[in-house]
Amino acid sequence: MLNTAKIDIYKAIAELAYAIAKVDSYVSEEEKKAFFESIERELERNENIFAEQRFKILDNLIQKDVNTAYNHALFLIRQSKQELTEEMLEKITKIAQKVAESEGILPEEKQLLDSFKQEVISIYFQK
Repeated sequence: MLNTAKIDIYKAIAELAYAIAKVDSYVSEEEKKAFFESIERELERNENIFAEQRFKILDNLIQKDVNTAYNHALFLIRQSKQELTEEMLEKITKIAQKVAESEGILPEEKQLLDSFKQEVISIYFQK
């Protein structure tokens, strides 16, 4: 059974992927496809549904800016750090990387990814 903290980690995955995709001001079909395929590959079905739903809400309804989505991803991870494992860090990074690579990594996307990796590793070791 999934607890709230774990669900928040899956939502954070969507927030981060959305932020990376939105760096160039819009979320392309290729980036969406890369996200959905990556969560299907990296997460269990009962897990990926939370990331999938959050991404769709962000893309279709909320449409946050890059910084807001990125900061909310970090907030959710900080709040749920007890559920953050080395395996989950690897999954988050793989999914974000696939979204960034879907149309070639822009310098801004690389900077956001690098920043996230540093932040999330710091959060992980503060547990």
